[in-house]
Amino acid sequence: MDNPINFLGVRRICFVLSAALILGGIGSLVAKQGPNLGIDFRGGVHIVAKFSEPVSVAAANATLEADGVTDAEIVTSSGNILLIDTVVHEAGIGQKIVGALRAGHPLADSEINEVGANVGQDLQVAGILMIVVSLGLILIYVSLRFQWRFAVGAVVALIHDVLITLGVFSVMNIEINLPTLAAFLTVVGYSINDTIVVFDRIRENQRLLRGMRFTDLINSSITQMLRRTLLTSLTTLVVVALIFWQSVAGELRTFSLALIFGIVVGTYSSIYIASPVVMMLRPRVTAGD
Repeated sequence: MDNPINFLGVRRICFVLSAALILGGIGSLVAKQGPNLGIDFRGGVHIVAKFSEPVSVAAANATLEADGVTDAEIVTSSGNILLIDTVVHEAGIGQKIVGALRAGHPLADSEINEVGANVGQDLQVAGILMIVVSLGLILIYVSLRFQWRFAVGAVVALIHDVLITLGVFSVMNIEINLPTLAAFLTVVGYSINDTIVVFDRIRENQRLLRGMRFTDLINSSITQMLRRTLLTSLTTLVVVALIFWQSVAGELRTFSLALIFGIVVGTYSSIYIASPVVMMLRPRVTAGD
């Protein structure tokens, strides 16, 4: 590549930007005493209520309060659909809420999902364990295929992606449920794929461009793969954005939103986080060392 882009030249700016985003997200999580967990992880009842005509949140709340239901929270309102959560574990609370809505409004259809408190806690532990195990397996895989420095760079980038996406969800007070967790794991897989492609080109150029400064070699490798990286990310982003646009409310919308943030942040980190970390961990200055 005759004119490689100096990606590593702005690494300090990118590190500061990423640190600010991560710290901002952590600050939001601390202020709100953790992420906004959905019924999947807290336990309770989740109701999807579909009406034949639009019903306002205020009108629905008034109907529920008049029927003695005070602990139900309308988490999303979109057109003719209301999503309602309650952590109350009273027997038949879901049917009671649906009955109140049907009596006061033109309810066309409803769906009730109940999750026990113990099940919700188990899902929290399982979700955290899945992410930790995924990162551990990726660390081992990249160490075996490349070097430990590449593995550290890849895992740092993945942790960076998850923390920023989680922070954005906390700042925007978006509910985290099982599909959101699946989206986080998808982001991890997507991001590591992007990073591995760049790492593979770096390893190939280490053989072809012996004697080149390692910083210049990384810049050349990223520049060579930039077109492929951007085209792949943009293509995927368009599809996910269409899913987000077409989903009126609920879990599919939060799933696609998590993917949108994750794809953008993952593309950024594969260029400006993973490779700079590899460069910083390598004391040698030439590709042939």
